[in-house]
Amino acid sequence: LSRYLRLLEKLIKDVVASDASKVDSFVINCLMDLYVIKTHLAPNDNKIESTLFYVLNRKMWPILIKIFKVNNKAIKEVEHKFINYIVDSKSNDCTSHLQNVTAIPRLYRRTNRSPPKEASSYMVEAVKPILTFSNSFKSKLGDKFNDIVNSIILKITNQ
Repeated sequence: LSRYLRLLEKLIKDVVASDASKVDSFVINCLMDLYVIKTHLAPNDNKIESTLFYVLNRKMWPILIKIFKVNNKAIKEVEHKFINYIVDSKSNDCTSHLQNVTAIPRLYRRTNRSPPKEASSYMVEAVKPILTFSNSFKSKLGDKFNDIVNSIILKITNQ
């Protein structure tokens, strides 16, 4: 487990986004793998009865519980790095489009132009990375999806 987690950490540091959708897909698939691994090697409830380790001698169970806790902590750290990568990537995609929004008031200040009656293309483009992410990965991520999107939106609004 530790070698696998270290490999994933190294990959996330060294990733070069030549095709962002492939990188996003890879990161999401890694997150899904981590969720599966966590259910088998680091259950939160520390109930050995619900794992395949149930067949081991009961004298080993206290050691297994400690191992579960260490595994859970290690997996959560790597999960956090992958989620941060997705949040940073999507928020950067959105904010690059939002930089153009500051030009909108100048277009209408001291002119006789009427105010806009529909959404600016800047705003549509700014939200597009989140919508694309949603369409691609919402079904895969399940409960974690809302947390990730909320983190993306919070990061954008705090900038």
